[in-house]
Amino acid sequence: MKMKNFVFVICATTTGVTNAQMPGSCLPFDPMDRNSTTIPPAPIFMPTKVWAAGTRTYVELAKAYVGELPMVMSQGEDNSVSAVNFKWDEKNSRFIVEHALNRVALVWGGKGVTCVVSHS
Repeated sequence: MKMKNFVFVICATTTGVTNAQMPGSCLPFDPMDRNSTTIPPAPIFMPTKVWAAGTRTYVELAKAYVGELPMVMSQGEDNSVSAVNFKWDEKNSRFIVEHALNRVALVWGGKGVTCVVSHS
């Protein structure tokens, strides 16, 4: 696999509200209180990389991730979310979504992370 075709985006916990996120950032949120301005602690499934390559979106978690897999969702500009089909690549601890997304949300057990994907 040639890595030069990929756009890598490093995710990090930042402060601010979801609508003001910069491209390439990830932000924890409380899925039960979508209007909250309080930033909760990052969940264990905080992505380390999110990138788009062609028609796919990749969300990579920490190497050797062990735990329940969160739901992968497409997040609209209005913060609405809808579930998407994905594959779990256990060897590389990454989700593979068969669509190029602009925003990805991971949700599990009352915790969530939203990531903005940069496209070149």
